[in-house]
Amino acid sequence: MSHRDPPIGEALQKLVSEIRHSGMPPSEIVRETGLSRNTLWRMESGLATAPSYGTVQRLQNLRDRLKR
Repeated sequence: MSHRDPPIGEALQKLVSEIRHSGMPPSEIVRETGLSRNTLWRMESGLATAPSYGTVQRLQNLRDRLKR
């Protein structure tokens, strides 16, 4: 059985969920990443399917900063 990565929508949901579970509200995520509220909502809802590399990188950087 081969390993498959989850669809991008699910991966983004997980990433945003990790950030939210750290206690950061959406308004703070938007401010820290430069994303629009609509983009963040689409990611949380699993509707974002083609994010830019920069968008994903900003979210990953934020998550990593919060884990420290």
